[in-house]
Amino acid sequence: MTRRAVTFRIKATLSRLPAAQAFARNEIQRHCVTDAILNRLELVCEELFANVANHAYPDGTGDVELSCMTGRDGAGNCYFCLRVRDWGLPFNPLSAPEPDLEADLDGRPEGGLGVLLVKRMADNCHYRREDGANEFRACFKI
Repeated sequence: MTRRAVTFRIKATLSRLPAAQAFARNEIQRHCVTDAILNRLELVCEELFANVANHAYPDGTGDVELSCMTGRDGAGNCYFCLRVRDWGLPFNPLSAPEPDLEADLDGRPEGGLGVLLVKRMADNCHYRREDGANEFRACFKI
């Protein structure tokens, strides 16, 4: 995939979520996408950013880096990808078990719904741990 990347790094706190969403929204809007794609991106950005802010740094302090990139895959499809990087605890959300959506709410363990949402909203997702950083990429066909 050929890429043009734009990067934004901020503190990983929930108070910075609106700035993260504005960054991603501004970048994807350059590509004349539908409202449906824009809404999916905003939900994915919110979930990924909130996960980093709430779970990546046990002491509560750290940065998150958002990168937006566009490109084409080998079949010529155009994609917009949001990459979220943090330097917190290692965690691959794609290896987490899927929540049992049929289970009674009182008996269901907490967590997992956000990752499921991300996987369903994005057209494809990738995770890797490299150089002490978690890197999660959610891509949307545009």
